[in-house]
Amino acid sequence: MLLSFFVLIPISMSFLYLIYLYYFSNFKSKPVYRTYRTIKKPLPNRYHKKPDWVIRTIISFKARMPNAGCRVLAASFNRQFGHKETVSKTWVNNVIKKYQYQITFEKRNIKNRKPWPVNTNRTWGVDMTGKQDLTGKKLQILAIIDHGSRFNLFLRAIHTKNSGHLIRIIDKTVNQYSRPQFIRTDNEAVFTGEPMIGSTGALGW
Repeated sequence: MLLSFFVLIPISMSFLYLIYLYYFSNFKSKPVYRTYRTIKKPLPNRYHKKPDWVIRTIISFKARMPNAGCRVLAASFNRQFGHKETVSKTWVNNVIKKYQYQITFEKRNIKNRKPWPVNTNRTWGVDMTGKQDLTGKKLQILAIIDHGSRFNLFLRAIHTKNSGHLIRIIDKTVNQYSRPQFIRTDNEAVFTGEPMIGSTGALGW
């Protein structure tokens, strides 16, 4: 009986000590509450509203290139302004549909815009066109215009598009009105051929 008493007392004391630790001691496990800060991720670029200057630039591009498609307009914009802002062909298509009136208005402004002043006898424009007379015969017409004064230096039907014939006409006009600094033509073969290019240095114009 005495042995059982000495055995039960340590066990009871150990049990009471565990109860004390659980209810009254700091060793009791407590729930840990952690707070997390929510970081708002930026939206992809396709959800960002484009600046107003981007819309105005696309409208200006479309007014100047009416036959260009959305892919060409987007590529032109990204090539020029890609370091600041980029656009997709779908976004360009939506802008064109939404701003049809502004595009038409911009075309009208470009057409009616007063040209920049150019010095007289600085640049000549040389071009050719074809017209039919009353008999149905097609005539080749050569025109030479001074860009500064808009003066028609030469406007006449010619019988041939031979380079030598055109060179003689231009040289005669130069002798009559003095030599310009520049002569502007298109890429027609008669103007870009070796005879025409070689004569510019030989004749001094």
